[in-house]
Parts: sequence; structure tokens; C-alpha cells
Amino acid sequence: MVSGIRMGLREKAKIDKLKRIRAAAEYVFRKKGYESSTTREIAARAKVSVGTLFVYAPAKRDLLLMVYNDNLEKLPPSESESDAPLIEQLVAFYRPRFEFWGRHPQLSRFVVREVFDPVDRDPAAAAQTLRFRNRRQSVVCELQRMVERRQVVGEIDSTCDAALVAQLIHDIFLSENRQWLESPEPEINFGVERLRALLALAIGGCFRRVHNEQGAHQR
Repeated sequence: MVSGIRMGLREKAKIDKLKRIRAAAEYVFRKKGYESSTTREIAARAKVSVGTLFVYAPAKRDLLLMVYNDNLEKLPPSESESDAPLIEQLVAFYRPRFEFWGRHPQLSRFVVREVFDPVDRDPAAAAQTLRFRNRRQSVVCELQRMVERRQVVGEIDSTCDAALVAQLIHDIFLSENRQWLESPEPEINFGVERLRALLALAIGGCFRRVHNEQGAHQR
């Protein structure tokens, strides 16, 4: 019983340290930017040693990725039972993500560059990158469910592979988000509307319209 209490206290202390480290890292990064921030300053604000800090995050980059991962996981999911057209559901789903990435563009640019790089570090240093990529796959699964629901009601061709459609949708967002962030002052509505236009092309298709027009001419 006593050992169980001690175990519980140790776990509680670890969780408390992690919360303090995460909050300190987010505050320092937002206040000073990535390059000007130091792990020593973050550790001091979290009231832990630099050595303890590195137990939870092996490097400064991992602290920033931790902050982004934690915050991304708080973003709202899709409307599970929405009857809106797919394109409107997608815009509603991605707008908060544009807002999130555009809140601190300089930090976001660094994170996006990091997570698009190959994972060639030791497992401990790659943990936050892998966490980001695993969540990306969970987003694709969520999009797949959205597509499947619209296939049931006949909006999307039921012969299309819903998983591939979902992957295409998210790949378009990832590419657009990266390019959008490179602008000096990313503007939310511009990013959202450009994504809407691209997704409309991807979902509606160009070939089908040309094919139908050709068939009409032949008739």
C-alpha cells in the first residue's frame, strides 16, 4: 500500500513537471521566438534543472514540437453527423487549423519544416516528430469517415476509394498550409478560400466535366 502511494506521488510529480515545462516552453517561445529562446531559460521558468528538462525533451526543437502537438490535439474534430456538403464540412474542419498555424507564423514555419524532414534521429529525439505524423494519419482516418458518409447519401461516387480521397484531401491541405505560411503575413481567409477552391477541383474533378462535354458534342 505504501509503495503504491509512493508510486502515485512519483507519477503525479512527473505529470506536474511536464505541465510546468510545457507551459514554460510555450511562454518563452511565444515571447522570444525559437532562435532567441534557450533551454536554460525554459528550465528556470519551469523550476527544474536543465538535466530534468532534457529527460522530457531531448532538445529545444522537441520542446517546441511538444507544445504544438499538445495544442493540435485540442483542435475540434469534424462534425460527425453533419448533413452539409463535403466541401463545407472540410472548410469548417480546416479553418481552425489555419487559425492555429497562423497564430505564430515564425514558430509554425519552423515546426512545419521539421516535421516534413525525414526522421533520422535517435528514437528519443524523434518521438515528437513521430507523434505529429501519427496524428496526421488519425486526421486522414477522420476525413475518410466524412467521405464515406457522403458516399452513403450519393454526393461522392461510391466507387472511389474513400481512404485515397481522404489522403488526397489532407495532402492538399498540408501542401497549401506550408506554402501559405511562407507568406510574410499569412491571412486566414485567403488560405481557407484557396483551399476551398483546390478541394472543389479535387472533389468535383476536371476530367469528368471535359468528358461529359465531349459526349454532349458527339451526340
